[in-house]
Amino acid sequence: MARDAQEFAAICQQLVGQTPDSIAAPGGESRDSMRAHFGEQSLIVTHRHHLQRAKLEALVLRVLNSAKAPVPRLIAWREHWLLQQDMGAERLTEKLDQADTLEAEALLNSALSGLVFCQRSAHEAGLSQQLVSLGTQRPWFDKLFSRREAVADYLNLPVPDIPADALVEQLRMREPRFVKWDARPGNAVINSRDEICWIDWEHAGCRNGIDDMVWLLADEYSPTTAETEQRLLDTWIGGFAPGWDRSEALDYFYSYGVLHSLVRLDYILRYKGDDNWWNHERCLRLDKVGVTREHALRVCQRVRRWAQQTSSLADWDDWLVQLEAAIPQ
Repeated sequence: MARDAQEFAAICQQLVGQTPDSIAAPGGESRDSMRAHFGEQSLIVTHRHHLQRAKLEALVLRVLNSAKAPVPRLIAWREHWLLQQDMGAERLTEKLDQADTLEAEALLNSALSGLVFCQRSAHEAGLSQQLVSLGTQRPWFDKLFSRREAVADYLNLPVPDIPADALVEQLRMREPRFVKWDARPGNAVINSRDEICWIDWEHAGCRNGIDDMVWLLADEYSPTTAETEQRLLDTWIGGFAPGWDRSEALDYFYSYGVLHSLVRLDYILRYKGDDNWWNHERCLRLDKVGVTREHALRVCQRVRRWAQQTSSLADWDDWLVQLEAAIPQ
């Protein structure tokens, strides 16, 4: 249920004893967070529909604040409501959209550096032993595998076979590691010092650290080339997979990356439906799924590139060629 600005203002009064001069809804009024202005200062007021999500986010922010991680400072928390430092209005998606290849690579390097720092700090603080494990049951894997069926059905393509049991074994959780889990570029903002800060921690939990790297680089808003990806993997795969054999970590990245890319493509095609593609600028401004042909093609091209690097999904190549060709005009 959408909440109105008056309710957000009242919460500010309760939590910090001051009513804001104004309330803005940068992501639209249906979103969970609004920006409260107090003179020249501003704070982010967030309502989480589930109390456990709010408690989780507050806990994670307190731990990461203590480590001086690139996340908002938690100012106050009460039940479903959090008041946080305003880290900036420009999302990483918007910055990437305007960047050339070298600038995009620098931004993604910075984003990955921050994620590794957050993972390591939370793990060292014991959160990997406290938080719930994610993606451990077979129904979760089956849902992940089913995205290829949804995409194929939308585009009237055959459904490729999948080595489900082998992938369940490959992608199972090893040692539980803290992950953000929703590490898409829309959940990162640029602060006043041009630093990338990670926001929205209500989905954090434990799984394989590589998953966060996949969430970032497989997103439709991440404009990567094969050369960029190789350099980013060379630099960061060890940080996201401490103790792993390098070749095993890379195969995991590409395999999970293919499947997660199909999640993103399923979202894009499902939201488009039989209507026109969405407006690119509006998708960026309101932090929407990138329901544009450009974004769909980017995902298709990347998923084919990644599948060719896997030990389990390389035989999808012909199907992935058909997939890209079937994207609507």
